[in-house]
Amino acid sequence: MSNEVSVDLIDSSTALQHWQAASNASVFSHPVILAALSHEVHWWLASLSGAPVCLWPVCLDEQGRSTRPAFCYYVGPIDLSQRLGSPRKRLMRDVVIQHALLRVLTKHYPLLLWSTLPGHCDLRPWQWFQAGDRTLCIVPRHTAVIDGLDYLKSEEITTLFSKSRQRDLRIARERGAVLIPEIAISTVKDLYLQTLNGNGNADLARRRFASVEALCELVSRGHGFTITCGLVEDGEPHATWLVLLAKGQAHSALVACDSIWRRR
Repeated sequence: MSNEVSVDLIDSSTALQHWQAASNASVFSHPVILAALSHEVHWWLASLSGAPVCLWPVCLDEQGRSTRPAFCYYVGPIDLSQRLGSPRKRLMRDVVIQHALLRVLTKHYPLLLWSTLPGHCDLRPWQWFQAGDRTLCIVPRHTAVIDGLDYLKSEEITTLFSKSRQRDLRIARERGAVLIPEIAISTVKDLYLQTLNGNGNADLARRRFASVEALCELVSRGHGFTITCGLVEDGEPHATWLVLLAKGQAHSALVACDSIWRRR
């Protein structure tokens, strides 16, 4: 196997074609979604002997610093190659590809942030990379995943919730929760403000209003859906859940509610 890896900056249209062909890309690395939630996105493509093998988006803020966009998770390298060969050969192939990418990316960005997909636990290709005096900081994250949504009944799905979420669902039903068919963007923003204000983060909520609006716009364009709940006595929205969709997966992006809903 030749170890000649080239790394090139590509446009978002080409990135979208590679994203669509990838079997394990998440909705949060969708070029359209990242463009809506980021100030700027650089798309880097690694090719091995001329064949595309990895796509790496780098999201930038207004100051040109690498960042993770609000409401996004799993923004990082996207494997485009076929996982052939023995585990050792796959590992060494990953080392060659990721090191080639990191040699380029660490020259362009003083700080580089990325995430791996749920279940991707082998971090050795990145741990083994040497970048002078720069260090790699690994922060494990908790992710709740429910599989089999295409064949499970709703009652079976709820049994997979955590005990606290099952209790919340039971209480909501007992106290007259109803679904609301529509919700205005202004109401979503207000619910989000109330949610973060309860934790003393109202300023952060306001700074994210543009991203909340972008999420709602993405939903209106078919990239997801919202579930909004109210109370039977007033029929007003008191809680909302925004979900993004891609590649047969549903990802929770935003959950917000007001003080009335929390007291119930």
